[in-house]
Amino acid sequence: MEAVRDLFTTIAYGDPTDPQFIMGPVINRRQYARILGMIRRGVEEGATLAAGGKVTGIIPQFLL
Repeated sequence: MEAVRDLFTTIAYGDPTDPQFIMGPVINRRQYARILGMIRRGVEEGATLAAGGKVTGIIPQFLL
């Protein structure tokens, strides 16, 4: 699990058209709500977030 966490914490987030970034923003509200719902339900059921799960407040929305 630590190896996966370490990998995810090194991912560069940003403009998906810029080759220096690996991952872009969540592009629609439905998917954004779905992702946040899965995170919330997992935590409610006892999961521990190994990395991320935070909303950045940056528009477009990035989940880190």
